[in-house]
Amino acid sequence: MICFKCHKQFAIPKLVQHLRLKHGVIEDGKEVLTCGQGACARTFHTFRGFRGHLQTHLKTDFPDNKEQSNENDKVSDFPEESLESLQEYNINNDEIVEDQDVYEDDILSVDTLNRQCVNVISKFSANSANSGKVVNDVVETTSAIVGDVVKSASAAVTAAFLKHKLPIESEAYKEIQTHFAMLEKPFENLNSEYKRTKYCESIGLVEPQEIKLGIRYDSRLNKRTKQYEQIAIEDTFVYVPILDSLKQLLSNKDILHFATHDHKSTDGVMRDYCDGSQFEKTPLFHEDENALQIHCFYDDFETVNPIGSKTKIHKIGALYFILKNLPPKYNSNLSNINLIALWYAEDAKKYGFNAILKHIVKDINILSTVGIALPNGIVKKGTITQISADNLGANSLLGFVESFSAHYYCRLCVTSKEEAQNKFKEVSMDMRTRQTYEQHLEEAEAQTTQSHVFGVKQKTVLNDCIYFHVLANFSLDIMHDLLEGIVQYELKLVLEYFIYERQPPLLSQDELNQRVASHCLNRTDNKNKPSFIKLRSARNDVGQKAMQAWCLIRNLPFIIAQDIEEGNVYWELLLRLLDCMDIIFAPQLTAGLIAQLSILTEEHHTHFQKTFPDRRLLPKHHFMVHYPTCLREVGPLIHVWCMRYEAKHHYFGRVAESVRNYKNICKSLAKKHQTALTFHLQSNHPLEYLEVGPGSSLLLSDLDENIGQIVQEQIQVEDLSTELFDANWVKVHGTHYQLSLLVCHDVSELPLFGQIEHIIVHNSTVFFVLVQLDTVYYNSHYHAYAVEFSFPRCHVVKNQKELVDYKPLDLMTTLSKTDSRKYVAPRHVLFK
Repeated sequence: MICFKCHKQFAIPKLVQHLRLKHGVIEDGKEVLTCGQGACARTFHTFRGFRGHLQTHLKTDFPDNKEQSNENDKVSDFPEESLESLQEYNINNDEIVEDQDVYEDDILSVDTLNRQCVNVISKFSANSANSGKVVNDVVETTSAIVGDVVKSASAAVTAAFLKHKLPIESEAYKEIQTHFAMLEKPFENLNSEYKRTKYCESIGLVEPQEIKLGIRYDSRLNKRTKQYEQIAIEDTFVYVPILDSLKQLLSNKDILHFATHDHKSTDGVMRDYCDGSQFEKTPLFHEDENALQIHCFYDDFETVNPIGSKTKIHKIGALYFILKNLPPKYNSNLSNINLIALWYAEDAKKYGFNAILKHIVKDINILSTVGIALPNGIVKKGTITQISADNLGANSLLGFVESFSAHYYCRLCVTSKEEAQNKFKEVSMDMRTRQTYEQHLEEAEAQTTQSHVFGVKQKTVLNDCIYFHVLANFSLDIMHDLLEGIVQYELKLVLEYFIYERQPPLLSQDELNQRVASHCLNRTDNKNKPSFIKLRSARNDVGQKAMQAWCLIRNLPFIIAQDIEEGNVYWELLLRLLDCMDIIFAPQLTAGLIAQLSILTEEHHTHFQKTFPDRRLLPKHHFMVHYPTCLREVGPLIHVWCMRYEAKHHYFGRVAESVRNYKNICKSLAKKHQTALTFHLQSNHPLEYLEVGPGSSLLLSDLDENIGQIVQEQIQVEDLSTELFDANWVKVHGTHYQLSLLVCHDVSELPLFGQIEHIIVHNSTVFFVLVQLDTVYYNSHYHAYAVEFSFPRCHVVKNQKELVDYKPLDLMTTLSKTDSRKYVAPRHVLFK
C-alpha cells in the first residue's frame, strides 16, 4: 500500500505505523486520511476505517497476495506477481522501501516519541468535553501502562541474554537498554498542567491575561477563626492580546498567504467586505490593500442551566474576531473564529464596556500605526472593520439606548419609532452624521434627567480607533432581524388568519403541524426540520430556532400554497418577504440587485400595513430599510451574520460543563480555548478541506462514450486509461454533495440546474457529471422554478468551483392533485 503523503510503499500495518510515527498523523476529527491507492480518493477520519478500506483494496487489487495484517509486513514479502500488479497500478515510479529502512522506521527517536505524546495530549485537550483533570488522568494512566510494558520488555531482554549466555556488558545490550530507558517515561516533559503550558508557550501559545476592573467585597469563611469575614476581591476580565493572536495566526502558511494576497472581485460583483464602498473609503486600505481586516463579534452566553437560579451570576460576555482577509468559505470554520476577551456580564454593567474595550483599542491603534512583523519579514498593519452583534448587544457595546421601545432606537438614523411605522425609504430619513452624533453625545453627557439624547447614551472608546467609528458599523444582523424576528412574526400573523380568522378555515393548527411533520423535506434541509408550530401565544414568534424558521418559510409553499388562491393578499405578504430574503441572504450581489431590494422592501412594508392595519411593524422592519446601504458599504450581510459566532458559544458551554468550577470561569474557558487553538495551528491542517465518501475507481474509457468525452475535456487529459474515482458523496468545506441532488451550473434567462449523476474526483479536484434539467418557468405562487428533465437527456460536467452557487438543492413537489411538476426553490437569488 502507498503512503498518500510521501508515496512510499508499505504493507497495511506498517503504513499505519509509518503515518503515525513519521508524519505525526492523529485521529483528532480534523486529520483526513486519504486512500491514495491508484485513483482512489476515499477519505477517513479514523485509522480503523482507513485500515479496513485498505484491506478491501488488498483483496480486490491483489487477489494472489496471501499477506495478512498480523504477519510479517515488509514490502519484500509481496509475491512477485503482486509487485508486478503494483507497477501496473500506476505506482511504478514511487520509491520502494528497502528492508533496512523498514526496520529503521520501527525505531522511535526521542523527537518522534515527544511528537506522539504531544499528539495524544492535543487530541484530548482539543475536546471541549475533557477537563484538565481528564487529561491528567489519561497522561498518568498511559504513563503507568507504558512504563510497566517497557520495564517488562527490558527484563525479558536481560533474561534472554543471561539464558543464552550473551554478555550483558556488550554494546548491543547497552544500546537496547538505553533505548528502553528513553521509552520508559514518554510523558515526563508533559505530565503536569504547568509543563504542558510551558510546552505550549514554546510553540506559540498566546496566554490569556487577567486585567483588573475594580474591587468588590464578599464574605468568606476564615478557616482559622471559623467566622465569616468581609474581604476585598478583584473583579477582572480575561484578555487574549490581539497583536500576539495575529502573529500566531499568521505563522500558519495558508493564513499568511491570504494576508498577502487579496481576494477582491474584478467583475463588479460584491462578494465580501473588500468589495464594499467602506473598504474603498478607508485610507489604510489605500496604503495597503492587504492590510489586516479584523471583524469582531460580541454576545453574552450562559455557562449554566439557562432556567436555573445561577444564570445572571455566571453569564459571560465574549468578544471574538475573524480575519476578513480570508475568503468567506474559510471563516465559517469555528477554528478560524478567534477569542479576544471574556468577562462577567454583570461586571460589564457595573464598570461599563469602556473599562474592557480600552485595552483592546490600545492594541488596535498600535496595529493601525506600527503594525506587526510577519514571518516573511513584511510589516503588516490592520484595523477593526466591523462589529457584529444582536441589536441589544450592538446598542449596548456602541453606546446607544438599550431599549427598542425608546423614541429613537436606531443606530444609523434619527427616525422616531412613530415615523418608522410610515417611512420605508431611507432617502426620507435623517441619517446620523458624526457632527450630529457628537452634538447628541455632548447633550447626553450633560443631562441629569434622562439617560440619552436621540438614542445616543454614552461615549464609547471604540471611536478612539483610528479607522473605526460606530456610525460606520453597518453589520446589521439578518439572523436576529429576519429569522428570529420578522419571518416568525409574519408567519404567525398569516397562519393565524388562515387557521382562525378565514371562513372557512384553510386548515386546522393540528393539520398544519401534521403536514409540516410529514412533509418530505428535501435532503438539504433535514437537519433544520421545524418543530411544533405555536400560534396561540403572547409572543411574536412561532417557536422556531433561526434555521428552522428559514426552512419553514421556504418550504411552506409546498405545504399549503396549493390550497390558497393566487393573489391572496395574506399569502402575498409572505411571498414579498421571500423576494426580499432572496437578495438579503445572497452570498454575492450587484448594484442593481441592491437597488431592487430598496423597492421590494418598501413594497413589502406597505403591503404589511394594508394587510394588517391594526398591527405595528417591528423595529426590525425598520432595520430592513437600511439593508441596501449596509450591503453597499460592507458587502453581503450573510458573511457578517451572527450564526457561526453563536455556534462558538456552544464550544464554551461544553467546556464550562466539563470544568464544573466557576471560581474563575473566564480564565478557565480562555485557557482551554487558547491551548486547543495552539495545538490546532501546530498540526498545520490545511484550510482547503475535502472529504470523499465511498465509491469505485474506474478508467475514463469506462464511462459512457458521450459522458467520457465531456469529462475528458473538463479534466484536460488525453489518455483514456486515466484512472478516476467515482464517489457516492463528497464534502467540500463542510458542504455535503451526494448523488441525485441538484446544483445550479449556469444562468441564461433563468437559472439552469443539473442533477448529480457522477461525482468524479481527480487529483483532489471534484467534478460533477450532471443530467441537465430544463427550467420551464418561475412560479411565483410557490416561489420556485418549475423544471423538467430534458429529452433526450443531456449531460454537462462542472468543476465544483465553477458552480453558480455552492449550495446543493433538491427536487420539490406540491401537495396539489393537479400539479405533478417538479420544482426547485433556491435559498437566494442566482446569477452569473
